Amino acid sequence: MIYLLILTLNLVLLLIYRNEKRYWAVTVLLWTLLLSFFLTWRTYNDKKISQLDVSYWESADKNKQKNPKNWSGDENILKKLKKQKDYVNKYNSIFLNSILLQTILTFIAQIIGYKNTSSKTTYKWTSIAFGILLIVTVSLAILMAIVPTGPFF
Repeated sequence: MIYLLILTLNLVLLLIYRNEKRYWAVTVLLWTLLLSFFLTWRTYNDKKISQLDVSYWESADKNKQKNPKNWSGDENILKKLKKQKDYVNKYNSIFLNSILLQTILTFIAQIIGYKNTSSKTTYKWTSIAFGILLIVTVSLAILMAIVPTGPFF
């Protein structure tokens, strides 16, 4: 559903926005927004996971002081931690696939812009940049398919 929304948003904005740099402005802006949302979302959730992890190990230390044979922490915190990690893993792939789709759409738009407009220099450099980004994101997607937890997450 989200992928159809991204595709539709790109097409509608390209049809509405009438300017020679529309292929550049619309798609690059959407790509930048999507990447910014992902990085912000990821930073926030990583901070939450880190706080839960610290809380769990603090509770484990307290339990260890009370009973040297008890090395486990609070089970409720552990459940929250696992739930948060599962949530992040689930939406990581959706975000990264959305960024991949937007990268593909942006790359295609840059090539179309190069062929259909007189701003050859702008579209030449952006098509090269997004071609490289496309290779990187496809490689990341392949690595995520091979290693289910993802290469960097």
